[in-house]
Amino acid sequence: MAKRQLSEAELRQRREASRKGALRGGLARARTLTREHQRQARAKVKPESLSRSGKKGAQATLARHGMDRLFKAWRRWKLANPSREELIVIGILRRLGLACEREMRLGETLFTVDFFLPGQGRAIEVNGGVHDERMPGWQERAEQQERKAALLAELGIPLLVIHHSEMDDVAALIERIRAFAGDRAASPAESQIEAAV
Repeated sequence: MAKRQLSEAELRQRREASRKGALRGGLARARTLTREHQRQARAKVKPESLSRSGKKGAQATLARHGMDRLFKAWRRWKLANPSREELIVIGILRRLGLACEREMRLGETLFTVDFFLPGQGRAIEVNGGVHDERMPGWQERAEQQERKAALLAELGIPLLVIHHSEMDDVAALIERIRAFAGDRAASPAESQIEAAV
């Protein structure tokens, strides 16, 4: 059976309908790609797959743009997307009136500390669930943590490591951070008074 030849007007009409449909579909599809949608989609992907994809992207960025650009992009992402545990520590540091620098780079290495307290010359590292033994790659992370702690000791910077399981008792965590920070940390009552003034 031979296909019927479309007239020029019919072709134009089909192209226009197709273009309108694509635009409408594209805009509707774009509206569904919210942050929540992306989180849900990532939740369906195995962590190992995400890790492999991340490594490939980092290697490509490193090859094309160099180490500094890779580090700056990673740091920018970390600053914009703090973990739940990091948000708790940020709140505690603010409550205690302690200034901090987040994701501070240690010398020319790629190691960073989650929080550096410049007034005290001390560092705080928050270990989330990814550092637990049940997670893939935990041994590698544990070795990196040991190297980071050794580097900080070499630099003369005391380190406080907070495990995510400690986040359940915030009052105890506040006291632990205050004791670590020393005399310059305000009591919660003092910092609330200062905020009111």
